[in-house]
Amino acid sequence: MANEQVETSLIRTIRHSELPAVVGDIAEIGVDAIFDEGLLKDIPVLGSLARFYKTGATIRDHYFLKNLSKFLQELSEISRVERQAMVDRLEADEAYGQRVGESIMLLLDRLDDTRKPTLVGKAFKAYANGNIDGVQLQRVNYAIDRLLMCDITQLIEFADYEIHSKLDVVVGQNFLNAGLAFVAAGYGGGDTRPNELCKLFVKHILS
Repeated sequence: MANEQVETSLIRTIRHSELPAVVGDIAEIGVDAIFDEGLLKDIPVLGSLARFYKTGATIRDHYFLKNLSKFLQELSEISRVERQAMVDRLEADEAYGQRVGESIMLLLDRLDDTRKPTLVGKAFKAYANGNIDGVQLQRVNYAIDRLLMCDITQLIEFADYEIHSKLDVVVGQNFLNAGLAFVAAGYGGGDTRPNELCKLFVKHILS
């Protein structure tokens, strides 16, 4: 029940809150004070998390809240009307096939780099703007989850196969694991090449 309440409040925050103010509040009070319910009464998702974690916050909780604030910061760049339309489309999108609040929370909770929540926010913005569809959103988020950030700077050049230099095998394997590449059969061994999702990723997530 508690998880469902947090998921519902996250969607309510995305739909109805003034996100610049929400993110500013997080920055102002700081993570250490995040569980003081008196400070969070106007921020639905954070207030729900405060109640959910009232038995004691852990280090993991603190990192989740940092991830959440970065995700919301990115979404603050689109209007409340656009955010409402985004959630409505996702909830009606059979291809997306997930509860929106649950999928966001699960993804933010398992990210292994503090730069990734911003990329997730960009992915949802790309969906809101009609640049990717529900299936592509899932695949982009999967790629963000799997990518090693130490290799991401090479992704832009890799996406332009005609100019990219010989790709390191380990880096290529990272891109394959993230679903952003395929191996083209060829004499003497296959060549790792970018797929269409890789090009979408570079254009809409890394731009």
